[in-house]
Amino acid sequence: MDLRELGSYGIQILLIIVLVVLSGLVSGAEAALAALGPHGVARLLDDERRRSALLRAWRDSPERVMTSLRVAVNAFNLLAAALAALLASTLMAERGVEAAAAYGIAVAVAALTFLIVLFSEVIPRSIARRDATMLLPTFPVVRLLCVVLSPVAWVVRVLSGPMLRGGAAPSITEH
Repeated sequence: MDLRELGSYGIQILLIIVLVVLSGLVSGAEAALAALGPHGVARLLDDERRRSALLRAWRDSPERVMTSLRVAVNAFNLLAAALAALLASTLMAERGVEAAAAYGIAVAVAALTFLIVLFSEVIPRSIARRDATMLLPTFPVVRLLCVVLSPVAWVVRVLSGPMLRGGAAPSITEH
């Protein structure tokens, strides 16, 4: 299929679907890592000789991986919601709906909330809870996403670290 055949609306819908799927992959990986626990991860790495960069990273620095996973899930969800709001507002405006932006945003928020809860949270987490190893094939993609988003995750860790330890957030000049 040629992307030009889809038109701009089709491409936006496709991007929204891709973002929701990526959010689900990352959310499922996060739930799988939590379900495996330290002993399950060690067993997979040692006993089964799994060569998973994500499993090794989780074993070595779970906080760093968790921050990257949460940044990824939120980035995908926010981008999908923004695209959906733009698409819904544009479609409504083209059809002459008054206050199209407001209605478009409301429709997009309602639709994306449902889709994200179902496909990015409930289903992947349920799969991970039943059989965390079922999601192992997704780990290379999730690890790549973690690496790509690691600069953003680093900023989040730097800003949240002092607050988690009970201090104030650092000023820009402290780092």
